[in-house]
Amino acid sequence: MLGLVRTVGNGEATRIFGDLWVPGLEYRRLLPREGILDFKANVNCLFDVSGRWRMEVMQQILSAEEIATIMKLPHNARRCDDRWTWALTSHGGFTVKSTYHACHSSTPSLATDVEYSSVWQAVWKMNTLPITKLFMWRAGKDILPTAGALQKRGIDINDLCLLCGAEVETCFHALVGCEQVRSNHAMGLKKLGPILDGGSKDLGKEE
Repeated sequence: MLGLVRTVGNGEATRIFGDLWVPGLEYRRLLPREGILDFKANVNCLFDVSGRWRMEVMQQILSAEEIATIMKLPHNARRCDDRWTWALTSHGGFTVKSTYHACHSSTPSLATDVEYSSVWQAVWKMNTLPITKLFMWRAGKDILPTAGALQKRGIDINDLCLLCGAEVETCFHALVGCEQVRSNHAMGLKKLGPILDGGSKDLGKEE
């Protein structure tokens, strides 16, 4: 899980292999391998009576890189119990903000985000209703709840266009590609033509 890590105290409740207790390693865990320790052995098997790492044991089962990473872990909490902490905050507690930033920083920007950044800025600055701007943004991102998109998300639904029934209802088809939609657009423009022309003439008279 993103950010979740096992903080070792006395090592009695954290397994050496499998548990997320080594933040410096990929996936925060040690993979099982053959050696002198059982696969289910806990981290306290790596401590001596004073709470220090048993290097002679670690060198037999771990790589130099793994040992170096483990040696960086704080060793001032050996008397405490092992516990789950959140590695994405300094205090170890979970916050929604830290998760949000981690998810967005790990997700690469889409080419369309960079290429059309000026277009998105223009959309958000338009003098129109917020819901209209949101619709345009969702259409541009291809995240409208079309029949095709809903079916891909596991919803049992016919993905064909309800208007024409000829193609899968994608975002492009629903707004532009459907013959019925284009016909409706043309009809609407035809009806609006006289109104728009009348408005233009009125504006010309005022000037």
